[in-house]
Amino acid sequence: MDIPQDPDMLSGMKDLLLIMIISYLPFKDAVRTSVLSKRWKNLCYQTRNVQFNETDFVDLSASEENKLARRALFVRFMSEWVSWFYGDRIDSFEVKFSKPDGFQGEMKSLIRFAVSKSVKNLVLDFSCGSENQVTAIDLPSCVYEKAKLESLNLYACGLVASSFKNMTSLKNLSLGFVELGSVQSLLMNTPLLESLTLRMCRNVDLVELINNERLRELIIENCDFTGSAFYFDVPCLEVFKYSGEFCHIVFDRLKRRMQEVCLDFGLETEFEETGEILCNILYDVASATTLTVCTYLLQEVPNGENPLSLDRPLETRCLTLKTSLYPHEFLGIRFMLKSCYILESLTLEIVPERILVDYYPPFEFDPDTLWEEKIIYRCLKNTLRVVKIKGFRGILYDLRFLQYLLRFGRVLQCLELHVSPDVGYNERIVALAGADTVNRRFRRASKNLVITVHNN
Repeated sequence: MDIPQDPDMLSGMKDLLLIMIISYLPFKDAVRTSVLSKRWKNLCYQTRNVQFNETDFVDLSASEENKLARRALFVRFMSEWVSWFYGDRIDSFEVKFSKPDGFQGEMKSLIRFAVSKSVKNLVLDFSCGSENQVTAIDLPSCVYEKAKLESLNLYACGLVASSFKNMTSLKNLSLGFVELGSVQSLLMNTPLLESLTLRMCRNVDLVELINNERLRELIIENCDFTGSAFYFDVPCLEVFKYSGEFCHIVFDRLKRRMQEVCLDFGLETEFEETGEILCNILYDVASATTLTVCTYLLQEVPNGENPLSLDRPLETRCLTLKTSLYPHEFLGIRFMLKSCYILESLTLEIVPERILVDYYPPFEFDPDTLWEEKIIYRCLKNTLRVVKIKGFRGILYDLRFLQYLLRFGRVLQCLELHVSPDVGYNERIVALAGADTVNRRFRRASKNLVITVHNN
């Protein structure tokens, strides 16, 4: 007896359901569905998530002549694709095009098209990743006047912050390589904004953010500011990430436990005796569950009033140290371990050595014997269970610090040693030999410790 086969489930679906399925696919895959059959040929022209990425067309390592021709082909593809689109709306529209010189008209037409389809998430990235990036495309007025955006990402776009008055639905805003001005004015014009990211922005006035009850996430990366001190009255802030030059940051009225804080003053090269200021910043973000600090902080923070630890403990459970594990950071590492009473996870991201000009420690110490001292911090006795070293080198200072952790880490359960895939053959051999020494020869306070080596 013949057994009837199950019918093709997709063939029995209505076009509306198929369009919803296509809209969840990556845009390239959605376009590829057009070759499946006659019925599928035009369905992709109703997808609600459109992503035009230059790298799908242009090999950035090719000759300039080749890249110029491929960019022209890319622009033609985008223009033709939107001309075929016959859907009612678009949820997400993204264009990534690093050098749109000569195609400004086409780019503005694409933006107007997205706005006409009631786009909710708009991503326009015309940057080429250079610090000297200039404005590539000025936003057409329809973005300010008609768009009902909930999320907006703009990179290398000319914008007028004072024109954001109609963006009353905007919740997420990311700006990069733009001339910005007053951030406070921008936030006043976007009352529902919950997440703000600023990357490589110029002329940023961030002296104060006050009376903002909505902002949950603030990310600042290597911006050019009009001042060097910031006052944040953002009581509901949960995520704060800062990278760039050192600045004096004051947080007021924080009501919630912060989820994540990153303090990376990686552009600093000189020792400036900012230890007490850094301590005050750490006090303000003491509730952060996850905390990342840089080598600048590790060198400066012990030079506050108390060189051994904060007077009040941090509530950090996951701590990341960007460090070279060299002597000028040792006291700062001890400072952070002692200040984190309930630390559960410690990650070391090994970075190139950087000694601040005119650096000096708060007191003399012997770096060769420092980690041999029997100083057991509370987290080592009670809570620290996971240690990860990313970029493990197996050199002397790596081994001494690990020997200390294993000797006194009574509840350690997991030690992960990650050897960087970018190191040469000889460096890799040294790292693997060091990992073998840690695994075979170091005494362990915890019987439950498992050591793993990741060599990729």
